[in-house]
Amino acid sequence: MSKKLARVLAVVLAAALVITLVGCSGDTSTNTTAATTAAATTAAGTTAADTTAATTAADTTAATTAPASADAVHIRWVGAEYGAVDEDAPIKLAVEERFNVDFELIYIESTTYAEQMGLLFASDDVPDAFHARSVTIYNEWVNQEMLAQFTLDQVKEYAPNVYEEIAHWSDKVDFDLWDAVRINGDIYGLPQLNTDGTFAAPIVYRDDWMANVGIEKEPETIAEWTDLFYAFANDDPDGNGTNDTYALSKSGMKPFWGLSGYCDATWSKLPDGTIGYGNVQPEMKEVLAMFAKWYADGVLDPEYITGENTGGYWALSHSFLNGRIGMTSHGSYYHWNYPYYEGNAGGANYQPFVELNPEGSYTIAKQVPKTEDGVGSMPTGLGTTGSQFVMGYQVEDNLDVMAKIFEILDAGVSDYDFYLMVKNGIEGVHWEFDENGVVVQTESWKKESETYDSSLAASSAIGSSNCFCPWQSMINYQRLQKYQYDFANATVANYTGNISIKQLTMPSEAEYITDLNTLISTMTSDIITGVQPVDYFDEAVAQWYAQGGQTLTDEVNEYYGG
Repeated sequence: MSKKLARVLAVVLAAALVITLVGCSGDTSTNTTAATTAAATTAAGTTAADTTAATTAADTTAATTAPASADAVHIRWVGAEYGAVDEDAPIKLAVEERFNVDFELIYIESTTYAEQMGLLFASDDVPDAFHARSVTIYNEWVNQEMLAQFTLDQVKEYAPNVYEEIAHWSDKVDFDLWDAVRINGDIYGLPQLNTDGTFAAPIVYRDDWMANVGIEKEPETIAEWTDLFYAFANDDPDGNGTNDTYALSKSGMKPFWGLSGYCDATWSKLPDGTIGYGNVQPEMKEVLAMFAKWYADGVLDPEYITGENTGGYWALSHSFLNGRIGMTSHGSYYHWNYPYYEGNAGGANYQPFVELNPEGSYTIAKQVPKTEDGVGSMPTGLGTTGSQFVMGYQVEDNLDVMAKIFEILDAGVSDYDFYLMVKNGIEGVHWEFDENGVVVQTESWKKESETYDSSLAASSAIGSSNCFCPWQSMINYQRLQKYQYDFANATVANYTGNISIKQLTMPSEAEYITDLNTLISTMTSDIITGVQPVDYFDEAVAQWYAQGGQTLTDEVNEYYGG
């Protein structure tokens, strides 16, 4: 049996199940596996390329409708995320011309991505460039031999700036990011970067409440935070004469797990050199006892289990916005930013906060809570998304295609103007810099884009967003989002972080992880609310190990060398 046939047979059974499910669902979408994507037209019947053709002739990066040359490298490219991209999209044409490539665009609906890719694999119609959108999918596709293996030497040769950027962020987090994509020592994908994940959640507190209860210094130690929390709960910090405030709720508990030396839902090095799951370490018992006391004393919101968000946008802490609690770590730092400049609206939580609390104020703590011995941390990430940029297995033996794919990705790192073009369109036609140095739509493109069904449809029509930027340089992204990252570096960047050692799915997880997570969650809430005594922790931990936790721990230590 040929290796190619073996690959196909490896996914036929799974694909047959997918076909059955798709057939039963009644999905009649025709744009998911088309060999080429039909030109999307606006409601007025014109394409973005039609509109821009006359206005970009003098632009050196403008699109051209000239056909690809005879020696152009053909690449079957799955890049669009939000809609089919026009064949004459100006960004597509500009990239084709610059790199002498001929794109065969394949659009796959995001909600059925894995299933539709499975159908392509089953018919041995594997695209050249696409994404594995989760660690689990990446592992499956490697096992099915659907992905091209490549070496770091090839990355250095074909995409040296991509290689250097990954090395840069590896140094930042003190972790080799290639280890996040290695399987049995081999590499099949580029780790997708999102450096927002390297920042811990912000520790936000009502500094006006703190002043109202007579505390002047920002708390640093757990003793100081405890004093502030009891004042928030008992000393009428909002001045309404009613005992109706609490210190914190569910999201606000995040910074305090780290007082144990470990963090919630992370895997860390233990004193004996092995790797263990944070929630089952003995030191966590003391943190649970503290939370149980706060709950019993009315410091922790009695409704904490339901969380701080009551609906709508997930990052809003309604408990904080409505004056029920005085501290939170809900959302990310950019959900709490103050206006960056005049006319900027501020973060998603800032806006409703000032509306609901016109005389109120909040600030972001400079550091995580620490014990008297200096122990304390919050979960942070590697700055990877869990998604990987990958190539079809056939590219492994077609180095011309591999080199071109890497060359395009590399330009998105080395050439900032190219990066801006593939992200936003043609400068002066689709976008321009405003007086604050921020990329904004041109008035003409803003008006034209309103003729589309949505802003995403307009982006798809010109090929912007992530279609031709499937691996994004975070150095360039942070340059583009300068104000946001200046804010991050001034607030949460110095928090002591704790990165989970385990990054890949272990073999036993599918069998055990759901029950193990339920066991930990139930144990935690039962102890905090007084349903179980604190000593129940020991019994629950023993159950965790007996019901699959030991197997999972052994696998993590074997894989990561604990």
